[in-house]
Amino acid sequence: MPGATSWCPSPGLRHGRLGCAVLGRVGARGFVWLYLATLLGGAAGFALLAPGLRPMVGAWGALFGLVGGILDWSYVDLFTYA
Repeated sequence: MPGATSWCPSPGLRHGRLGCAVLGRVGARGFVWLYLATLLGGAAGFALLAPGLRPMVGAWGALFGLVGGILDWSYVDLFTYA
């Protein structure tokens, strides 16, 4: 999507650079799909590994998923475009 990064927050905000990096790679629609998939995956992993019923607070699973996406793209790019 052209111009998808125009609404990126300033780099001083907490996770602004991470979001902008993913937006620049996959666009707004891809960002939403990746974020939702990793959010649900992190919640499912927490539910399977947590002892008993415990509340899950925060979106760390989704943030780690975004980092994993960037690391995966970097690895693929390393061997694809080398």
